[in-house]
Amino acid sequence: MVFSLIIPCYNEEKNIKPMHDEIEKTFCSCDFEYEMVFVNDGSYDGTAKEIKNLIKTSSSKILFLDFSRNFGKESAIFAGLEHCHGDFAVIIDGDLQQPPEVALKMLKILMDNPDTDCVTAYQEKRIEGSFTGFLKKTFYKLINKMTEVNFVSDASDFRVMRRNMINAILSMKEGVRFSKGIFAWTGFHTKFIPYTARKRNAGETKWTMSSLFKYAFDGIVSFSTRLLKIPIWLSIMSFIASVSYLIVRLTQGHFSETSLVIFLILLMSSVVLFALSIVSVYLSKTYTESKHRPIYVLRDKDNN
Repeated sequence: MVFSLIIPCYNEEKNIKPMHDEIEKTFCSCDFEYEMVFVNDGSYDGTAKEIKNLIKTSSSKILFLDFSRNFGKESAIFAGLEHCHGDFAVIIDGDLQQPPEVALKMLKILMDNPDTDCVTAYQEKRIEGSFTGFLKKTFYKLINKMTEVNFVSDASDFRVMRRNMINAILSMKEGVRFSKGIFAWTGFHTKFIPYTARKRNAGETKWTMSSLFKYAFDGIVSFSTRLLKIPIWLSIMSFIASVSYLIVRLTQGHFSETSLVIFLILLMSSVVLFALSIVSVYLSKTYTESKHRPIYVLRDKDNN
């Protein structure tokens, strides 16, 4: 059995060696093979140099993927999964906030429970401000109402997966990726366990408020076409408003040329919006098809 640790890195120069050492300390006594897959996501510090030094000096198996520029964590996750050799794989941050011993715990849960395909860690107590926490809770409520998949609040990318789930994720080739949604969409049996995040070993978080908003918006757009259905409701509201206006004016006996113009504007607006809504329905179907997601996902296959 081979266990792959996929470590996306962006300007983590001071964390590479401590991360490597802690992984070795955690997995050195295990009776299975493991590999570290470091994905350098266009870092401009000494991250690449530190990883190359490890390849020369470490007794552990290390795979180094070096991006030509910063493509983002989502791309780094996909690259790591695509190149890893493990029967199981974990996605773990390179800043030591996510402890390797928790990854080992999740792996053991998977090995002891063959009916489980993935174990995901969530933070019991988040190290963040109340406003940020409020925004995240609002996001999860919103996206769960707008999409057909279920997003578990506070569930992170920190998870261990079997090879069948890895292959399913790799079959989804869409460019704009939202991994939390992709993990949920595949539908594999997932167990959630709590963990306590540490403070960063070194450096600062790369997530700004603007990048979090963009990430949230990409998640909603990637897994919901309901925004395209807004013109349908606007056309209905505009039509009701035009008919209501006509009835009120006729009842009051004040139907003038101005009233006729207002009525026609409201009526034509409803017609235009209805036509736009038809286009948006076809656009939503085209958008969904353009992702080329698999029609189905097999969890297992057997024969006699």
